[in-house]
Amino acid sequence: MLSKIWWTITMTLLVIPAQATVLTGSVSFNAGLYTYSYQLSASPTPVTEVSVLIDSTNANWNLTPVSTTNPNGWNFFTTGGLFPDGQYDHYVTYWTWQLWPTPSNSATDAVSGFSFTTPQAPATTQAFSYSYFLYSPYSDLPNQGSFYNGNVVGPDFLGVSPPAPIPEPATPMLFAVSGIMLWQIMSRQKNLNVRTVKAGL
Repeated sequence: MLSKIWWTITMTLLVIPAQATVLTGSVSFNAGLYTYSYQLSASPTPVTEVSVLIDSTNANWNLTPVSTTNPNGWNFFTTGGLFPDGQYDHYVTYWTWQLWPTPSNSATDAVSGFSFTTPQAPATTQAFSYSYFLYSPYSDLPNQGSFYNGNVVGPDFLGVSPPAPIPEPATPMLFAVSGIMLWQIMSRQKNLNVRTVKAGL
């Protein structure tokens, strides 16, 4: 009886799929800007591309965040193209990190430090079945193939360019003070020139 129980437990463990490689995210808000931060889970094979969907209606290579952070060896850029949703192909935009050069095929630890900052708030609805994808050139993400799709927090610009950053209150005040000081200097210089001409007469 015990041997049968042990055999059942052993076979059950053998058919459990390996842990999927996934992207998790969070968002914070400060001074009118949203910062989206992401972490890539440990993987049995290197992931070399992380792409987060940021516009579900348009491919816009000119969309750029206010700032980004990139893990060591990763580069950030904007990409766009077709999003096959099973019925129609939609043009979309991604913010993407790419690891270069491509590492050897071996297990990797979790990677954190992916983030971008933008005035765009988090999307409140999900346009497609997934909002990010991961890519591995070695085609052996467990039960996933070269690509893995999932959902994570992020913005959706919906074809609208991000609003211009609002200057801090101190910035207009600084310009105003500088203008007043420049006017005073020019007035004094003008008065000095007038006095010098009169003295010469």
